[in-house]
Amino acid sequence: MLKKIFILFIISVNFLFVNSCSTKTNESKSTNLVDEGLTNDALKMLGDSLYNKNDFESALHYFYELIEDRSVSNGEIFYKIGYCNAQLLNFEESTKFYIMATDLGYRTGDAFYNAGVNQTLDLDDSLAIIYFKKAIQVNPEDTLAMYELENAEKRLKAYKEVFENDN
Repeated sequence: MLKKIFILFIISVNFLFVNSCSTKTNESKSTNLVDEGLTNDALKMLGDSLYNKNDFESALHYFYELIEDRSVSNGEIFYKIGYCNAQLLNFEESTKFYIMATDLGYRTGDAFYNAGVNQTLDLDDSLAIIYFKKAIQVNPEDTLAMYELENAEKRLKAYKEVFENDN
């Protein structure tokens, strides 16, 4: 008798688990169906609206939909994905998309500068220096990039001195 109750209990738990999974799958499919009905322009407008409201996580949903599911290649969208990820402290992902924006010629100086800032915040001054130098190549008058380049070089030099003194 106890064995039958136990088996019934296991079957009930499995049934609840399967139903729970299928409900979640259906919910995610319904979200995707809504997005599939939107044009690329509508997706971009929704993403831009959320971006302008500083709702970066939600904006990313629409921007990623455009580039991943619909294969849109747009420097502005890549730049905005870079910015959103930086705001969410995803510096590696942010830098990747800033560089993709530069590859398409979109706000090249700004994108290189922002990639440099990302690397500074990610504590990689050697890579930050490369991006700040690229930003200055694009815009030799960029005083912010010059300032950040100088600071990154100073930090890297100080780090090397400390490291050499420890050995």
